[in-house]
Amino acid sequence: ALPIWVYVNEPPVSTIDSITSYPNDKVYFNGSSTDVDGEIISYRWTSSIDGMISEQRNFSTSDLSIGYHTIILEVLDNEGAWSSPVSQELRISASPVAIAGQDVSTSPGSTVQFSGAGTDDGSITKYEWDFDGDGIFEWSSNENGLTTFIYNNAGTYTVTLRVTDDGGNTATDSLTVTVKSPGDTAGEGGLPSLSLLAVVTMLGIVSILRRK
Repeated sequence: ALPIWVYVNEPPVSTIDSITSYPNDKVYFNGSSTDVDGEIISYRWTSSIDGMISEQRNFSTSDLSIGYHTIILEVLDNEGAWSSPVSQELRISASPVAIAGQDVSTSPGSTVQFSGAGTDDGSITKYEWDFDGDGIFEWSSNENGLTTFIYNNAGTYTVTLRVTDDGGNTATDSLTVTVKSPGDTAGEGGLPSLSLLAVVTMLGIVSILRRK
């Protein structure tokens, strides 16, 4: 009798090479596979939250739901066999919200209190303040956004709070600090643009006219 040969297909093997997320941006997925007795004809990426997310070997997306995902990769060979699933955990977090507070009016040399805050679906890990609008954050803390600053020169300053969450996402919010000397009342009703001498002169003229 002739021997009976039975062909047994070896299932493929799938590998998640990397899942890379960038703050406030896309997530990049890279996979690979091997099949000792055939070829790979399909990839299947699924999320425990969003279901099927791609059938490509490598892809990127910014459409994943916020939350903790279990990402699963499986591959199919030309004999119809699927690989055993491999998985990796992935957290998608929302961008934080920065809260700088209300605008402030003060005088030169006075201490201004800043009470910055932030909200997030995780936690805020860093608070930073730019006190003069030059783009340089002169102060930072990993604890909270409470600090003080002294403005010695009159002027209007844009002050920016930047917060960073535990996922590396950032957000900013700004307020305005107006620093004005106590005697600076220009533009505030009455005769603000006239000097004291001009006002006294006008009153003298009125008085002279009344005597006639």
